[in-house]
Order: sequence, then structure tokens, then C-alpha cells
Amino acid sequence: MTKPLALVVDDDIDVAGFFLFALQDADYETKVVHDGQKALAALQQLTPHVIILDMYLPDTTGKDILQHIVNDGRFADSWVIVATGVGKALEGWVEQHADFTLVKPVDYSQVYALLSRLRDDYKSQYNKSGILGARK
Repeated sequence: MTKPLALVVDDDIDVAGFFLFALQDADYETKVVHDGQKALAALQQLTPHVIILDMYLPDTTGKDILQHIVNDGRFADSWVIVATGVGKALEGWVEQHADFTLVKPVDYSQVYALLSRLRDDYKSQYNKSGILGARK
């Protein structure tokens, strides 16, 4: 079985690196992009199991990218983790469509535990033929 794929979208190189290390430690294949346009381009080519999405990007908003993910049926089985530095509650639409919300700064052990749990979900979705089944 191949490793699940994760996409990190964050313009802060240090934060993106933090998520990259946690994902690698949790045994994911990982792609990192630092702006919204590159994220949208990557999502045309990839169907990640996990998407970690910053809400505030310099060239577009995380909400715009989340809207793209919600509208594209290819991502129906993808887990979306919104990562934001804003401590106040996100607007209701974002909360309804993201599977998890992380308020930065986040604790490594909590992020690793979440990613490991989602990776185990990925593994449990494979049947004997190696076909990924529906998450829900």
C-alpha cells in the first residue's frame, strides 16, 4: 500500500515546515505550496487524503480554496484541516466545511496524533484489492 498524500497550503515557510515534519513523521507523502494559486494548480493534479489549509494567503483566501475543494467531488473523501492564526471563531461556512480547525500555534504531539488517526482511517479504507472506499 502506498502512503497517503497530504497537501500543505501555508505562506509562512516555518509553519509549513512544521506541518511537513509532522506529516512525514506520521508516514505521509507530502506536497507543500506557499500560495493560493499554486494550491489551486496542485489540486488540479492531486487528490490528497489530507489538506492542511491556511485561511490567510497573500494572493487568495483559504475560503476560496476551500470552496473549490467543496465543489469538486474528487475531494469528497479528503480530510480538510483549516489552520489559522486567528483565535476568534471562523465564520460558520468555513466551520461547516472543514473537518478540523487548528488555531496556531499548535502543539506538535496533538497535530501528530490527529494526522496518525487520519492516516489509520486511510489504511482502513483500503479493501483487499487496494481500492480506496468511501470515507462516509
